[in-house]
Amino acid sequence: MGQPSTSYRKKLADPRWQKKRLEIFERDEFACQLCGATESTLHIHHKHYSNYHHDWADDGETAPAKVFDEPWTSLDDALVTLCKACHEEETERMEEVWGLVTAILRENFTANGLWEFFVDQGRHKEFIAQSYGQQPRETRLRERRLAEESK
Repeated sequence: MGQPSTSYRKKLADPRWQKKRLEIFERDEFACQLCGATESTLHIHHKHYSNYHHDWADDGETAPAKVFDEPWTSLDDALVTLCKACHEEETERMEEVWGLVTAILRENFTANGLWEFFVDQGRHKEFIAQSYGQQPRETRLRERRLAEESK
C-alpha cells in the first residue's frame, strides 16, 4: 500500500479528521472489523469515497480530474475500522478487483453504452451525476457561461 501524499497526511492531522476517526473507532468498538484484532494498530478504511467527484476542465471537454473533498466529510457508512494488516490487504485486493472490473467493462462496453445501460435501468443522468457529487456536464457548462457573462 502506497504512502499518502504530504498534503493528505496534513489533512489526516486535522482535528476534524481526528474527531471523525475517533467516532468510527468507538462505533466499531476499537476492533478490526475483518479479523477482530484489538491489540494491533488500527486504521480507518474508506470502503468507498462518497465525497469523490470528477471536475471537468474549463473547456468542458478535457478529461475530468478526480477530486476528493476533505476526509472528515466522508459519510460514516463509508468508513470502517481495520487493523494495519487487513487495511493493506483490503487496499491491495480492491485495486486488483477494480482492475478486473475495469478490464471486463472495457472489453464488453463503451462508456456511452454503459451510460445508456444506467439510463435504461430507470436512472436519469441528473440522478446519477448527483449521486456521485457532480452536476451533469450540460449544467456545469451552462453555469460557467452564465458566470463568465456576469463578470
